[in-house]
Amino acid sequence: MRKRKSRALFFLVVLLGLFEGHAYANLVTFSFSAADAGQSTLVKSVDGLTMTLSNPMPGNFDADSDGLVVFATSGFTLDAISSFEIEFSMPVSLVSYRVGFTGNLELAETITLSAGSATSVESEFDETGTADLFMNQFSVAAGQRILVTGNDGGTGTDLVQWDQITVQAIPEPSAFLLLAMIVVPFGIVSIMKRR
Repeated sequence: MRKRKSRALFFLVVLLGLFEGHAYANLVTFSFSAADAGQSTLVKSVDGLTMTLSNPMPGNFDADSDGLVVFATSGFTLDAISSFEIEFSMPVSLVSYRVGFTGNLELAETITLSAGSATSVESEFDETGTADLFMNQFSVAAGQRILVTGNDGGTGTDLVQWDQITVQAIPEPSAFLLLAMIVVPFGIVSIMKRR
């Protein structure tokens, strides 16, 4: 009986050790600030997960204390941007974004996030400082690019800034395979010893 308890405790310690400190199944929030201005590529890492933003059109990323310009037409002191790409170092699901600032919106504006056949169209942006759930919280593989495209709806001068984006890391099958490779042999040995 004592051996079984010590084995169970051992398995529990192994399980906790494997998953302790990993971003698996945790929400990860990336923040944007004025330091992100003027860059053609932004790389941010939080809890072992890296997010890369690249290919801003038509120039570099712009940002200020209200966050990253996600979509802007001309007419603001911040640079215009119509699209860019996001990718992550691990598989993730989109969860939410937080609006840092909006300007001159007439409710016809949209921001579309697309990766393969998955699409999420964001519109009717809430007040500054409010977290909005993505309309379609789709998942992407590690390294899969998400294209973010803004559309002003023909209304003219518009600005949307995000000061945060939150994603959920998805456990990779290799982590479960590693766990199985460790636990299963101990179970087999335990069964064989009982016979």
